[in-house]
Amino acid sequence: MLDNHCIHINEAITEEERDEHKAHPDQPISSYDFVYLPMDFNNKCNVGYGFVNMTSPEAAWRLYKAFHLQRWEIFNSHKICQITYARVQGLEDLKEHFKSSKFPCEAELYLPVVFSPPRDGKQLTGPVSININDCTGLNNIHHLEPFDGPDHSVG
Repeated sequence: MLDNHCIHINEAITEEERDEHKAHPDQPISSYDFVYLPMDFNNKCNVGYGFVNMTSPEAAWRLYKAFHLQRWEIFNSHKICQITYARVQGLEDLKEHFKSSKFPCEAELYLPVVFSPPRDGKQLTGPVSININDCTGLNNIHHLEPFDGPDHSVG
């Protein structure tokens, strides 16, 4: 979903730059460099919220305009998407905040991840786990593997 959003927005920015009447040569692209989706392991699904760090205020605004108050129709859900600003802002502050956290998870692949360089829909950087206290309370801990599962993106 995030990759599809970024590539769609970035293609539109590129098209605008080609039109000399709408040129925005310093327009930052949409990309993200941090994702964390807390999981409910009893119900085997996301708890209903997540953390995404867009790499510029413009990119965050574009994400807001695209998804805020939209129906979350995937998986027959009746939920409405709400985009809000987090108390902790920016990649370095997010890494520092989550570094001291403990996560009730089954494997490292459920931990917060960083993308460097940021993902923009074309550059599909693999996730890197941040240095944190890792999973707690569960015995089955695995090493983080690059995301190569099925594409659950929403177009």
